[in-house]
Amino acid sequence: MNGITLSFAPYDEIISFINTTLKSSREKISLAYVNAHTFVTAEKDSIFKRAIKSFTVLYADGIGMRIAIKLLFGKNAFEVKPQNASDLNNALMQFIDSNKLRVFFLGSTIESLNKLKLKVIGQYPTMKISGVHDGYFDIHDLSIVEQINQSRSDILMIGLGHPKQELWLEKYRDRIEVPVCVVVGAFIDFASGEKIRAPLFIRNFGFEWFFRLIQEPRRLWKRYIISIPLFCYIVLKQKLTS
Repeated sequence: MNGITLSFAPYDEIISFINTTLKSSREKISLAYVNAHTFVTAEKDSIFKRAIKSFTVLYADGIGMRIAIKLLFGKNAFEVKPQNASDLNNALMQFIDSNKLRVFFLGSTIESLNKLKLKVIGQYPTMKISGVHDGYFDIHDLSIVEQINQSRSDILMIGLGHPKQELWLEKYRDRIEVPVCVVVGAFIDFASGEKIRAPLFIRNFGFEWFFRLIQEPRRLWKRYIISIPLFCYIVLKQKLTS
């Protein structure tokens, strides 16, 4: 889509790819999600578009991306199980726990990170949290990278918010020694219980975005009220000119 290559691979295939990477001593990969809002930002901002195109895997997130793929390419995207960034991150957490891996969480607040630590103890007893740092730091602060490298983590989960998380990782990926870096958005807050996800039946109908909008209208109204119509316009324009 407009120069952005998306993956609709099932979660288990993405986890398998991560596992293969961890068994290699030379390879480093980065993963990020692309939803309607991310796509619109990339269309408006060439620097951000360059940043997300540098990721190893960009997986489609949300029903909007499935509808766009169906409209543009005629692929039966609706036969594919709906992709959701939080669901993939939950699967990744289970993988980390079952393999006793070391994970560093970067983002959110100290309060949320402390709650996450407590939740991990009960839900993921063999997961090793090798380090945490909140998301309130100067993007040029190299000490964050040094702290991450000293943690000797297997996986770095980055929840700095869009677009800071993608731009930060592109800037420092070559310096970061962690083999697998994953952009996770608001997942740290969901995993810690600071934020509540939509009930399963709402998620299955593709309306998790609306549930989030109701919860945080002041913060998210631009993302959904403006970005979704713009996304529809961009997709329709590409369809008519292709």
